[in-house]
Amino acid sequence: WRTAAFDAVRRWYTELGVPVYVGADRTGGRWPNRSAMRNDAAAQALAAGHDLLLFADADTFVPADQMWAAAHLAADRGRFTLAFNTYARVSRTATERWRGKVRAIDRRTDRAMRPGAYTSTLHAACAHGVPADLWHAVGGYDQRFVRWGFEDRAFWLACMVIGGGVEWVDGTAWHWWHPTAGDKDRR
Repeated sequence: WRTAAFDAVRRWYTELGVPVYVGADRTGGRWPNRSAMRNDAAAQALAAGHDLLLFADADTFVPADQMWAAAHLAADRGRFTLAFNTYARVSRTATERWRGKVRAIDRRTDRAMRPGAYTSTLHAACAHGVPADLWHAVGGYDQRFVRWGFEDRAFWLACMVIGGGVEWVDGTAWHWWHPTAGDKDRR
């Protein structure tokens, strides 16, 4: 499930013409360090000369217009910008139905998958843009967060404080269903 979601999301952004950098965890720890993975992907993008970073979780995507809007807002306002204001956890059945048809999902098909969605101005990850200047000012993701969880919230808060706020794009982020990670910290 996770591999299929990752392949679909990577293909989605690649087909939109966005350079995709996949980060690796080189910390050598027992558990995956998502902060290290994000920092590695950012280092690759910055080394390639990009001045805006777009992050997308491997199991979540946003429609193209939202991603481009987030990129423009982040660049214009110099702030952390979420490419959505509604986060939808897609059911297993809907994931099976739509997984191979990512391009078919837009604002019209949005309502077909709406059950399970919730609106949140506190969701801090999934699809967001960060100007390089803000990235450097914040210092990237804090790698003291290991496994999965809360590293995105810490980064979001740091960007909010240092960058003077956070922006949101109107629309939905779609999170594909998958089994819970065995290494997820459930505390």
